[in-house]
Amino acid sequence: MKPLLLSVVLLTIASTVSAQTTGSLLGTLRENGTMAPLVGAHIRIMAMAFDHEFATTTDERGRFAYLGLWPGRYLVTITKSNYATIDVFDVVIERSETTRLDLTMTPADRAPFKRQMMRYRRPLVCLDDANIKYVFRAGF
Repeated sequence: MKPLLLSVVLLTIASTVSAQTTGSLLGTLRENGTMAPLVGAHIRIMAMAFDHEFATTTDERGRFAYLGLWPGRYLVTITKSNYATIDVFDVVIERSETTRLDLTMTPADRAPFKRQMMRYRRPLVCLDDANIKYVFRAGF
């Protein structure tokens, strides 16, 4: 019984420490023009300082999230069939913070380019929600 209790305590401590030393990325993805949520888009999150990659997809409401990212700068690449790919450079993840990306994708037949690139910029105003520090909204 004591080894099981010790294991539970250690896992709880490790989870708490991880949440305090990592950050999160969440956002929404919509179609440019109609603002309809884009379901099943692939989100690749690549660390710029070390060789590691994370992935997720958008849900039925166009939402995505990835928790437990180490602080640093990331390249976020969003792909979906029949849409122009989006690359967002220098997405900043900070310890114990949530960075938010709200983006719109342009259908490939209307996009001026097959790949759209942008640099993440921290907004001048932070949201009132203490859990979300930065919001980045972009669209083409």
